[in-house]
Formats: sequence, C-alpha cells, structure tokens
Amino acid sequence: MNQSLFRPRRPALFAAMIMALTLSLAACGGKQDEVGSSPAGASAGSPEAAAMAAFRHLRANDLGKAVAVSVPPAHLQQARQSWDEERRSKTITDEERAEFAATMERLTAPGAEQQMLAEIRPQLEQFQGDMKAQLPAMVAMGKGFVIASINESQDIPEQNKPQAIDAINALGRWVEKGEFADIGRAEKAIAEISRTARSLPVSTLDDVQALDFDGLMDLASVAVAGVKKTVGHYGIDIDGALDSARAETIDRQGNQATVRVHFNLFDAPLSYDAKMVQVDGAWYDQSTIDALSDTADDSTSQD
Repeated sequence: MNQSLFRPRRPALFAAMIMALTLSLAACGGKQDEVGSSPAGASAGSPEAAAMAAFRHLRANDLGKAVAVSVPPAHLQQARQSWDEERRSKTITDEERAEFAATMERLTAPGAEQQMLAEIRPQLEQFQGDMKAQLPAMVAMGKGFVIASINESQDIPEQNKPQAIDAINALGRWVEKGEFADIGRAEKAIAEISRTARSLPVSTLDDVQALDFDGLMDLASVAVAGVKKTVGHYGIDIDGALDSARAETIDRQGNQATVRVHFNLFDAPLSYDAKMVQVDGAWYDQSTIDALSDTADDSTSQD
C-alpha cells in the first residue's frame, strides 16, 4: 500500500493510528469497576480514572470512545474537521487504488491464508534450523544496544528510563523463546489477519475516503480487535494486560499530574508514567493532545 496514505498530512487518520499504536503497545487499561478500586481511590474526576478510561474502551475494542475520552472536546472537533477537509480535498490516484486493491486481494482472496503461509514458510523453517541456537546471543546484543540508547537518550525522562528498560528486558525474554518463528502460530496468525481483512466494512480505497470520522474510528476498531487476536496466537495477551492494570497518581501540581499505570505483559510486571493535564475540569493525556496538535500543525504547514 502506498505509504503516502499514512503520512501526517492526514491528521485524523494519523491521530487514530497514534492512538491505536500507543494503546496497543502500552497494553494497559481496565474495567470500569476496577478503576473505582484503583490504589489512589479513583473517582470520575481523578487523573488516574481519566488515564484508565481510554484503555477501558480499548478493552472493548472501541477506538472511537478511547479517542473521545483522551482529548478535550475542542481537539476532537478539530480532528473531525481535519479529516473531513482532508477526505474531501484529497484526490486518489489510480495507482493508489490499484495498490490498495492488490493488498486487499492478497489478504482476502480464496486461499489467501495458504498462499501467505507458503511464502513465509521457508524463512520460518530456516530460522528454526539455522538461527534459533544463535537467538540468545542476538537478543542479548540487541537488548544491550537498545538499553544503552535509552540510558543516553535526552528525550526519555530519567524517571521513565527504568520502566523502559524493564519493558525491553521483558520483550527480550519473549523473543528468546522463538515463538514468533513457530509455523503453527504463524498459520493461526495469518488466518486471523485474513479474517479481519474480510470483516472490514470497506473494500476499496474510495470506501475508506468516504468514511466520516466516526466511520474511520469504527474501521480502526475492527483493526484493533484483529491485532489483539493476531498477537494472541504468539502468547501476547493484550486483553489480559488490560484486565491486570491499575493506576495511581504519584504527583499532582495544580492542573497537571503524573499517573503511574501498572500492568502485566510478557509474564512480567511493567509500568509507565502518563502525564495528565486538566482542561475545563476534566483530565486528559498530554501526549495524546500533543500528537493530535502536531498532526494538525503538519497538515496546515503542508497545505
């Protein structure tokens, strides 16, 4: 698929992708009754309750609601307008239509699952035969490089670096198992990808462009559900991580707060800190507001 379709100049679409990626990778949230029992005694107007709200909707595969509770109404309205303006002004080329159609055909045609598995089976078998024994050393080298980069990074706050390193170590332990190269798991994952593609409420690129913002969120919700099921075949239980989550406010200064979210993923206890900001009496995630604002700014500068 043409990568230009996913550049930041499509603000609402790119914001939705950011939300999906952030929520999926963070993999934390909880059911509504669990928010009420959060360690800090969360209430509807507390920073930790707000931090958990988006992930609660992600647990239900409702990306539209996850986005709606993550940004102030003015930002959400801006996203709606940006998407509407973009889809009305964008002219889809025949090349883009053809690439989209080819991708959908590859994923949904009769026998698509068998064809995709046949294409990757040689690489999986080669890994199982020749490279699996080298995996621990490769993982150790990769972890060392990433951890060094985290420690040296000027963009990651010092207080967040131990949490990032914990996540890398947990991921490394999962990679060392080599489950990503298991042919049986790959077969199930590919079948899930095809099922998800067949269930999408669109079949052409013009169908995608015809969607309003809510329709776009519905489309993304189907994709999120498919991703969760797909990675589940590799032992990555995102819904289990969502159910395990709890939040606590560790710092609050006026209309700003830091919320620490704890969850279990890759059979390891992990956590991350979310910066929250209060706008008109409600709490929102600062990084999501920034991402939405940045994509809107990019769109304005490129018009």
